[in-house]
Amino acid sequence: MRKKNTSLTGTVLLFLILTLNGLTARAEAPHQYSKEKPLTIVCDWDFPPYEFMSDKGMPTGYIIDVLNLIFENLNIPHTFVMKEIPKAVASFNAHEADLFIAPAPMFNDIDCYLSKCALSYFKVKAATRVDAQQLELNSETDGKQKLVMRRYDWAAKQLKMFPSETFEIHYHAPMEALAGIANGKYDHFIWAEMSLKWKIKELNLEGLRIDDLNLPATEIRIGGHNEKIILSIEDQFARLEQKGELVELYDKWFYPERQHDNTSPYVLYIAIAAILLLIVLLLIHQIVSHWVARLLKKSSEQTRLMNQALDMGGYMVAEYDPLNNKFKNIRGQLMDESIGLEQAMGTVHRDDFPAFEATVQELRSTDKSSSNILLRRKTEQTGDDNWQYLTGNCIKEHNEEGRHAYLLVAKDITKEQQEQQANDEMAAKYNKAFDVLLIAMSFYSKEGQLMVMNERMKEIIGMTPENQKWFYETCLFDAPLFQEVLYPGMGETIHACQHMYYPDINLNKYLEYRIRPVLTDDGEIRYYVITVRDITDERSLYLEQQTIERQLKVTNEEARKFEHQLDYLLSTNDMFLWSSNYKDSTIKVSRSLHKVDKIIPFDEYIQGLKPEDQQIAKNIFYNPLVRGQEINHIQYYLRSPITQSESWFAISGAPVYDKNGVVTGHFGIIRNITQLMRAQEELRQETAQAEQSGQLKATFLANMTHEIRTPLNAIVGFSDLLHMTENSEERKEYIHIIRHNCDLLLRLIDDILEASDMGNQPQSIEPTDTDFAVFFNETCQTAAQRVQTPGVNFLAENPYSTLPARVDTERIQQVITNFITNAVKYTKEGHIKLGYRQEERLANGTTAKGIYIYCEDTGAGIPKEKQASVFNRFVKLNDYVQGTGLGLSICKSIADLCGGMIGVDSEGDGKGSTFWLWIPQFLTSSK
Repeated sequence: MRKKNTSLTGTVLLFLILTLNGLTARAEAPHQYSKEKPLTIVCDWDFPPYEFMSDKGMPTGYIIDVLNLIFENLNIPHTFVMKEIPKAVASFNAHEADLFIAPAPMFNDIDCYLSKCALSYFKVKAATRVDAQQLELNSETDGKQKLVMRRYDWAAKQLKMFPSETFEIHYHAPMEALAGIANGKYDHFIWAEMSLKWKIKELNLEGLRIDDLNLPATEIRIGGHNEKIILSIEDQFARLEQKGELVELYDKWFYPERQHDNTSPYVLYIAIAAILLLIVLLLIHQIVSHWVARLLKKSSEQTRLMNQALDMGGYMVAEYDPLNNKFKNIRGQLMDESIGLEQAMGTVHRDDFPAFEATVQELRSTDKSSSNILLRRKTEQTGDDNWQYLTGNCIKEHNEEGRHAYLLVAKDITKEQQEQQANDEMAAKYNKAFDVLLIAMSFYSKEGQLMVMNERMKEIIGMTPENQKWFYETCLFDAPLFQEVLYPGMGETIHACQHMYYPDINLNKYLEYRIRPVLTDDGEIRYYVITVRDITDERSLYLEQQTIERQLKVTNEEARKFEHQLDYLLSTNDMFLWSSNYKDSTIKVSRSLHKVDKIIPFDEYIQGLKPEDQQIAKNIFYNPLVRGQEINHIQYYLRSPITQSESWFAISGAPVYDKNGVVTGHFGIIRNITQLMRAQEELRQETAQAEQSGQLKATFLANMTHEIRTPLNAIVGFSDLLHMTENSEERKEYIHIIRHNCDLLLRLIDDILEASDMGNQPQSIEPTDTDFAVFFNETCQTAAQRVQTPGVNFLAENPYSTLPARVDTERIQQVITNFITNAVKYTKEGHIKLGYRQEERLANGTTAKGIYIYCEDTGAGIPKEKQASVFNRFVKLNDYVQGTGLGLSICKSIADLCGGMIGVDSEGDGKGSTFWLWIPQFLTSSK
């Protein structure tokens, strides 16, 4: 056994020596990473040409190439995770990533080890339309300029000097931002210079230029949680710079038109490698000598460790001696030492016996030194139905006498096999349930390769033996259905609906799918679960439903239009819709087809009619012989159930039948014609009044003939007598009579002319500033001369010595003269009193100061029933008294024109009367 250990040690040593030559060409990895757990680098997913996601969803760019070269030299498995910057910062802070690539200002608020070397540099510049003004950060403009930038902290810190009152800042993705600049929505897009050039070229945008902002260049650094990794990166970066490899990468991404000759550097590298190899071989010679001594010293320790490893793994070791046909247990109780090989083979399960027998024969008859075994065997402890599972190796070796011996190294995996069997049974059940699920489901690896799908999924996507290769070879991230929404490393659940159109495999369906990543306890993506629902038929039904809904919408719009027109017609014409129900004995009244405004019982409806119309309504509602007839009536309501007042309604309607042809009620229109009926009544009254007015005018003309002839006859007659008499007293009397009749004739003509003016054109007032007390005294002097009847005294009441006012004195004097003239006509004894006083009254909704003028007499008086008509035209209460019947109507017109009031107070015949006028004290002119 010692010889074997020494041989094994020598083999290991030789392997280490050969491997050391390869390792010396690489730097020692500062940390242990593996393909299963690679070093994770998080960076920006859209920052070309530095770092971005390619069209195929793979990380690419200048920084990516540099780090790939560095980590290949360091022999460190690594992976790039492309994210938006805010998510990348959060992932790095949460230690989900080992390294973070970003502009240097981004690391001001991040606790990490920061590389001293800059991976690259860039300048922040502005993309602007060629016809727009250049951006000046420190200048003032007339209006706010609209700036666009990505929502990055480094950009905000670079541009923190932007005054908010000068610039309006928006945040958008580069594609949307540049499109907004091109179409004039924004003024300037702030970003890295090379990134702007890259995106403008990629989007094929024209009419844009890039302006310098005079800002310092920004470095791109790499930060990490492990200082050794950062130091190794700095070391490798410096070596790449010295070798000139970074120049080639830089020109590849930033100046692809430049050419490089790689012949000369490679020759130099080979020469350097040869020198290094010679040095390494010399070192190896010294190292091997030292290690041989150390390995011999560690041989016993390795034996102990090997035994400990066997114990930890649960392995048992037994040796079979063909000479004695006996087994010998070296570690554990693997075999019964009392039995031989044939008896041991008899305990093997019959299904495993052929393979075990073939293994034994192979080792006996060939030069093969070892073989794997996996078998079931029966022991006394297991019983007839239980088997012990063994796995391990059977090793053939030569002992010191040169004879063959066999080592059996095995482990009891009965428990593991039982658990595996239970797991297989459970997996079979799950697989069966998975296949019969109504939900279409499939599983993809984190790299996007199809693992398994159930039958429902195969049915939906149309998988057949002919096209299943396409599904297994197509990466999930490259599938056209998911390219726009899914990218490698995406940890969010996606729920979307898209058109699955693959003409190569004759697939054309609309699918609703959900992609959910399944994560490990460490938050890493293990695989993707996709569930799918075929909504092709639903979509067709939905589109058909949309068409129907659009048609219904048009129909509803037309119906609403007709209903609106009907409502307009009903409301403007004061009409209602009505329907009667003989079963419920009710009438429903509404303004529209959708809402019932009022429900009226038959009895309540009938009670509101006048008695002669009630019987007609009873016949319609209760007489079966009349129910089937159309209705067309005009009915008068003492109290309408609709308006709750006296009303006239024109009712029309037609009978309504059920499916058996039985009349169930009526349906029709009710029109409120109360105003029409009242207008007809007013028309009749106006016609009567016009006829009466014609009679009054005829009477007026007859009176005028008499009234004009009377003073003319007196004037002509006494004028003829005047030259015939010589008595001076008689001549004075004749002259007085002539003048009096001339005055009567003039007043008569003035009234006729005034009445003519009232009928043909509007009157006007012309107020002037005056002392009303003085004016009243002057008017009384003239009025006193008109009172010549014996036994009648003229009295004047003036309560003020002065009273400023603004009134039309001519119009007021005309009213006073008419009052005095009427009083003189009807007063035979007693007195006629003329007076005024200042008085406040309500006029036009407000209280105003005014002058109340009155003329009181003790004459014939006016009956109560005739007092309201004395101010109408052509009205004379006594046909035997001279006058035209126009004077008081003229007075009323003057009062209305002044915004005042006029009236008469009298207790009746023989009680005298008082005519009065109230006008505002201060008038304004009117034309």
